[in-house]
Amino acid sequence: MRVSYTFQLTAICPVDSLPDVYECVISAHRIIKVEDILQIAAELQTKSAFQEEICQELHRRLACCVTLIGYHSGVRTEVVCG
Repeated sequence: MRVSYTFQLTAICPVDSLPDVYECVISAHRIIKVEDILQIAAELQTKSAFQEEICQELHRRLACCVTLIGYHSGVRTEVVCG
């Protein structure tokens, strides 16, 4: 079984302090409660962090594969952990 969860996550850029919006895809070989995902995402939205740090934190806390896609100055950036 493979389960994917896709949602938007907004976080504060540590360089310019503006909000960055990311598309997040979480993939796992088990069920993860959506409520758990949303709680962690809500906690991350209040922090200033780089895209790579956010991806690593989601991966660490959910123990699954995380893909985080964002745009920075017109450049599409995709980070994959797991």
